[in-house]
Amino acid sequence: MFDGLFGAMYIRYLFDHYLAFYGHALTFNRPKPTAPAPWSLISNNPKDIESMKKAVANPHVVVVSDWTRFKSWEYMKAQEDSGYTIFCVDSILINGKGSVYCPGEDFLVNHTMDYMKWAIYPRHVNDKGCLPFVRSTENKYLRDGHPETIPLHLQQGCVPSEGEQAVFEVDPADEWVSFNFVDAATFKTPVFAIDEHEMWVYEADGHFIEPQKVDTVKFYAGERYSVMVKLHKNDARDYTIRVMDTGLTQIIGSYATLRCKRNPNDKNVHEAKESKGILNYGGLNTTHVVTLDRDNLPPYPPSAPAPHADALYLLDTHRVKTAWTYTMKGGAMYQEDRSAYAPLLYYPDSADAMDESLVIRTKNNTWIDLVVQVGSLPNQPQEFPHIMHKHSGKTWQIGAGEGHWNYSSVEEAMKAEPTKFNLKTPNYRDTFITSFDGPSWIVLRYHSNNPGPWLMHCHFEIHLGGGMAIAFMDGVDAWPKVPPEYGPGKGGFLD
Repeated sequence: MFDGLFGAMYIRYLFDHYLAFYGHALTFNRPKPTAPAPWSLISNNPKDIESMKKAVANPHVVVVSDWTRFKSWEYMKAQEDSGYTIFCVDSILINGKGSVYCPGEDFLVNHTMDYMKWAIYPRHVNDKGCLPFVRSTENKYLRDGHPETIPLHLQQGCVPSEGEQAVFEVDPADEWVSFNFVDAATFKTPVFAIDEHEMWVYEADGHFIEPQKVDTVKFYAGERYSVMVKLHKNDARDYTIRVMDTGLTQIIGSYATLRCKRNPNDKNVHEAKESKGILNYGGLNTTHVVTLDRDNLPPYPPSAPAPHADALYLLDTHRVKTAWTYTMKGGAMYQEDRSAYAPLLYYPDSADAMDESLVIRTKNNTWIDLVVQVGSLPNQPQEFPHIMHKHSGKTWQIGAGEGHWNYSSVEEAMKAEPTKFNLKTPNYRDTFITSFDGPSWIVLRYHSNNPGPWLMHCHFEIHLGGGMAIAFMDGVDAWPKVPPEYGPGKGGFLD
């Protein structure tokens, strides 16, 4: 994250209590121990199931973040002065550890995916692996930009440095190990893999799913995935964990080590040798791989939303005025300090709380449909994927499609495009990705049952900083009463 911070708040339920490891506000909530677990869908061997239970109770947390030498205000000022969206960092960190790699411009160009080569043609990535400023990334604002104002080393000028590498030690005698991957990056979209090991993805955003056996997992800022890995018997080798940006914003990567603990009494161990990877530095697979089908992650046990919603809101997202400022609804931008001096929790009937361009008000115990539209403006047909995250709880993604949303309700849309909807086994999580190409839309359905003020925003920090957020006042008819000692200016104390 910006300003040298990294990490997440990790919560692990233990009987009726929980243990929490505090860091950044991003939270990795684990299912309660009473929740039905999907281990039998991975293996029907009782010994395996017991080993998996032990593994999930003691997971390895893998926090992926991006790092730049520039402070957040310097980064945002560079965008403001240049008028451009900047997607360039110095390093990807794993649990706060990593190096700045400068493999050379030719190497980085050769590791750029064909799609991005086409998108930025006739130019190419620079010595930091960062994308040039072209119309496909800056849209109509390209001609008005001032790239000469960007400080040296922010967008280009790679300076190598060598740091520590995260090491995760495991005991092959345990047979199974669990990893909780957290993308706490500012805006990087990495893909991860463990050399010579397949992974069973069993959780998405802290909720059990029907497990998928994969080789690689692509994840966006704010997403969390838990994977179960079968360890090799009598193994005493090191295996590389590769975390590479997928190339949508930069050619950059990082490494960690999976270290298999050696039993000094066991002489029948594999000979140590360099592990073989399936991802190159550009995030491209070097052989046939199975990657996570992120559009098909049914919750376990099955969970479905209500068949009908009580209200629908259209969030027409697009850029406003510059390449780096965004709106979630109606052209209005959510300022960083909005409501800081008159919080919605304290003043639910204020003028700010009634601003329909920045606040959505719902009634308690109702079902709400949210249609997120991208690429709706004629001169902005293509957009970076936006990671939509709503605070307060999980949401179902019940639909996705191309074109403009021209329907008054989901029921009307389902009659016209029935194959674009799934109300039986939709994804159930708290982060949702819009399409890279526009125009397109996704439909989210959630239950308004937690009264209070909650933010919905793009999890790309630079998009959030550019105004891409909206407040929800859920349950305005059952608004929580604030204890007197926590009222405005009280700080937890009574007079």
